[in-house]
Amino acid sequence: DPFFINAAISDAWFFSDTNGQGFFIIVYEDSKSVFLAWFTFETEDRQAGLSANVGEPFHRWLIGQGPFDGDTALLEVFLASGMVFDSDEFPVDLVKYEDAIIKIVWTDCETGLLEYNIPTLGLMGVIPIQRVAADKVAACEAAQAQ
Repeated sequence: DPFFINAAISDAWFFSDTNGQGFFIIVYEDSKSVFLAWFTFETEDRQAGLSANVGEPFHRWLIGQGPFDGDTALLEVFLASGMVFDSDEFPVDLVKYEDAIIKIVWTDCETGLLEYNIPTLGLMGVIPIQRVAADKVAACEAAQAQ
């Protein structure tokens, strides 16, 4: 039977070979949409004066949002910036990267493949992802059995 996205996919995900980044993914079954927050930060100090390709040096958040069908989600990509912890002095700015896409294909309840393409920044790649913890695997598998 083919795999299909369900609400129990909602969880924290990561790629074990990559320090300092991960994904929070939320599935909204009623609207057939997926929200993704991709956080990344530098694991080593950068030299002064270097700039980051995406967002602020040392850490950044990319946001993805879009529809899903079957085992695949196709998400538009946004950069979130202007955030200061526990403060409303700096509003969050959300900038959409035109023609950028994040595609996630889940192979089962514990693994998937995230492909990203952000042409305006010349960034693209493929990342195998897995759950951080197995707490929702049973619920995901039960949804598959229905």
